Amino acid sequence: MIGLLRKKNHSIPLGVRYWTFYKKSLLENDAVREKFANKDLTFEEFKALAKRLLRNSPARRNRRTKNWRNTLDRDILNVLYMYHKSLLAANVPWTVQRAANKGLGIFAKRDFRWTAADSKALFGIVCGISDNDFAELRERKYPSLFSSRNTGSGILFGPASLVNHSCGAPASWSAPGKRGVPELFQGFDALRLKMPPNTPFKMGEEIHVKYGMRKKDFVCNCEKCG
Repeated sequence: MIGLLRKKNHSIPLGVRYWTFYKKSLLENDAVREKFANKDLTFEEFKALAKRLLRNSPARRNRRTKNWRNTLDRDILNVLYMYHKSLLAANVPWTVQRAANKGLGIFAKRDFRWTAADSKALFGIVCGISDNDFAELRERKYPSLFSSRNTGSGILFGPASLVNHSCGAPASWSAPGKRGVPELFQGFDALRLKMPPNTPFKMGEEIHVKYGMRKKDFVCNCEKCG
């Protein structure tokens, strides 16, 4: 992704860059993630904790006026706060952890049963990109490419993109669509986990989804496929 973003012309929207920054700077850094995990932070409390992270944000690297950078800082903080409430807040029944041989994953932090509200909270966003950029990312084995009849070639980003695949998972993806798009993500498509109501999860269990899409050169290594 970084190599593509360094080009003068690419089709990767700013929203994907915000997510990539959040994932790299906070979620993939165990020490930083622990400062945010399992806390019901107000926006001001979150802002105070995240202030240092913004020094390396896409907004700070944008060579524009100070007022414009401040506006971008405010925008990115609002988006990142939504991610916090979806992934790491005390009231959600899951958290982000490292998954064996799969990078990050979503794990139950207590016993719970899945509800429709959980599908809404663990949202994903789909954006279209150019065929050339899609092909380059596929060649680089970017992990969150998404393709459907509704969206064409694109990227899945946001909290749901951390849910890893398993052929034996009870969940599948919904069809992406404009209905139910979370605030701040207008213009994109929303994606949800279609999970049977009351599906039980034990503390420490990873939440999986069946990808259910044709993916070139995809080799499944889930428990069912071995």
